[in-house]
This record gives sequence, C-alpha cells and structure tokens, in this order.
Amino acid sequence: MNQAIGRNQLTSVLGGWVASLFPRLFRRRAGWVRGSSCGYEYCCKVYDKPSKVGIDGGRISKLEIKKDGLWYARYDRGWDIKPRSLDAQDIVTTLLFVYGSWASE
Repeated sequence: MNQAIGRNQLTSVLGGWVASLFPRLFRRRAGWVRGSSCGYEYCCKVYDKPSKVGIDGGRISKLEIKKDGLWYARYDRGWDIKPRSLDAQDIVTTLLFVYGSWASE
C-alpha cells in the first residue's frame, strides 16, 4: 500500500541526505548558520518565519560565501554579489532547500 509522504517527512528524509553531503551544514547558533563545503565557507542569518527581505521571500536574510578570501556570493536583504561559481550556486540552492520559506526546523 502506498502512503503519501508529508512535507515534514520529506524535509526530514532529504535533510538527512543533505546533511550527509554537507556535514558541517547544520551548525546553527542564535539564528546564524555557519559551515563549509567544497572549500567554500558560508554564513547565513536564518529567521523562524519567511520575510519579504529574505532570499526569494524566505527565511534567509543574509548570506556570505567565501573561498580563499574572495567573495563568491553575498546577500544582505538583496544581492550584493550573485553566486559567481557553480559550487557557490549549489551551496545557495542547498541552503534555500534546507532553510527556505517552507522548510521547518
């Protein structure tokens, strides 16, 4: 018998998969998430509820991605530097999936 998977179950399953790919993704303290992936370091401010100043109206209002001291993406209530590499775009996409407008803690 097939059962529908709810959004929270899907987030939990996929979140576990994402965590295995980004082992340092889920270090969160006081609304800030810090981590690294593929040699890039990132930091983002995540709110409990979506915001009109968040990326795509979501919960991330600030985001910085750096590698070797260079900026690869920066968002501070608007894009200052859009992702400059495929790896940086993948990090943004993953963070939006995990902490986007509908994702729950």
